Amino acid sequence: MASGRTFLNYRFSQVGRINPAGHGFMFFPGSEFPFAYENQTDPFTGKSDGILARCTASNTCPKVVHLNSGTEFWQAGQSLVTTDPLGRRDTTPPENVRIWSMTSIAHQGVNPAMPKGVCAMPYNLTDYRPLLRAALVSLDRWVKDGTPAPASRYPRIADGTLVPSVKLNAAIPGLAMAKGPNSKPRLNFGPDIDKGIIGKALPVALKDEYRVLVPSVDADGNETAGLRLPDITVPTGTAMGWSVRSEFGGGTGELCYLDGAFIPFARTKVEREANKDPRPSLAERYRDNADYAERVKAAATALQRDGYLLAGDVKRIVDRAATLTGSASFPASDSLFRLRGRVREGAPPHTLSLRKAPLPDPPPQAQGNRI
Repeated sequence: MASGRTFLNYRFSQVGRINPAGHGFMFFPGSEFPFAYENQTDPFTGKSDGILARCTASNTCPKVVHLNSGTEFWQAGQSLVTTDPLGRRDTTPPENVRIWSMTSIAHQGVNPAMPKGVCAMPYNLTDYRPLLRAALVSLDRWVKDGTPAPASRYPRIADGTLVPSVKLNAAIPGLAMAKGPNSKPRLNFGPDIDKGIIGKALPVALKDEYRVLVPSVDADGNETAGLRLPDITVPTGTAMGWSVRSEFGGGTGELCYLDGAFIPFARTKVEREANKDPRPSLAERYRDNADYAERVKAAATALQRDGYLLAGDVKRIVDRAATLTGSASFPASDSLFRLRGRVREGAPPHTLSLRKAPLPDPPPQAQGNRI
């Protein structure tokens, strides 16, 4: 399941359990070596293995389009899918695997996991379903017709987009910075774990750790590499694949399970300066709504050209961008940028949500492309 595996093929297994994620699913199997699709060597045990080791040996491997959000980097060690186990160098996934890393996306998408108030920041509701639909169509063509799926896009050590840690500007109003990603210690489940038998019901965390990296971010705090939806390429705020728990939710400052966070930009320069927000306001970024909509159209069209968006989703994305203001003419630069938003319960006044509404599902005639 993305960067982890389910608790499957063990005695008394529970297939709904996934790899450890914040305060959830702690100490269940599924997060141990191997992490990559190709064969690698465990630096601590000398064991050689890979996700596709058995099918590679029998020449029966499937074609894979692997999608992950930013949450997987922070919660589940996604970086280890494309690096060596010590996080020192990039590796090369097999030819039958594509890895689409969805930039600045939260695992839960438009459906948050935690109740309101548990996470310290407003939800990141960026809708990544258009990428899922494109992935399904691409995989279908790859299997049926032999048309290769679009190339992998993910952060890499070599170009500086996959790094040990990141720091967002502490002056961003409402920001609650995470301490760092979940670590990947080596766990001792007992001598028969390879046979599916857990000898230590509460495993022992060893001193050995696999090195986890996270995507680098730009000056706004948005991730810089991977598959960027127009929401991220033409931003209206800082979108994160992680969030932290609030004091109300308990475990203050710990990663907030599978949810991400979104902190909108100020609407005007005056508002930005009043809030001491270091990020340029919407009115400073975009001349008017037509400018904003045109940039969204360019970003969506580029993704369609490269095979990452379907034509129907491009139209929906562009149409939505064109109707985000309250009037046909865009206000002057120091006037209100009228993106339709709503204040979330419990959020301070400066965190007016500018996250767009989720894209509508495709019409009935396009149902064949749905996920």
